[in-house]
Amino acid sequence: MQIKTIESYDGLYQISDNGLVISCPRYLTDISGRIRFTKGGTLTPKTHPDGYYFVSLSKDGIATNKYIHRLVAEAFIPNPECKPIVNHINGVKTDNTVENLEWVTISENVNHAYTIGLSTNIGATHKNAKTITDSCTGKQYHSIKDASEQLCINYSSLRNMLCGANRNTTCLQYSY
Repeated sequence: MQIKTIESYDGLYQISDNGLVISCPRYLTDISGRIRFTKGGTLTPKTHPDGYYFVSLSKDGIATNKYIHRLVAEAFIPNPECKPIVNHINGVKTDNTVENLEWVTISENVNHAYTIGLSTNIGATHKNAKTITDSCTGKQYHSIKDASEQLCINYSSLRNMLCGANRNTTCLQYSY
């Protein structure tokens, strides 16, 4: 197990390559102004409503919540391309080991979520998907994409016709 100091919390907190956050032994001034010694130790992570582990780190009397996966990545994983997102490779939000983390773009993160089955909110299952009806034949399509593929109509053109941006030259319309 490797341990490194958390950047901007020098002498206060450390992070391990398996996601343990350690408070360093130090003297603190409490709320009443008394100086006391704290021996430090491993912090217990909390679970954010989005499912990720986080801890609260304090410096100069200001507490800030930090995601553990981000602390591990910042300390142990080089990011020469300055990618903004830390991805859990196996999809388990609580597995914050360095081997399970990687820096990715937003697009790479979204594609990864679909690839491993974490997100299925796409196409006909998307929360905003609307059924399309062909008023000439009565046939229904689950989405614009479905209709455009089956009828060999450009997706963007069909979308613009259905929303009124272009003149609708088809018998297709949204089903309500």
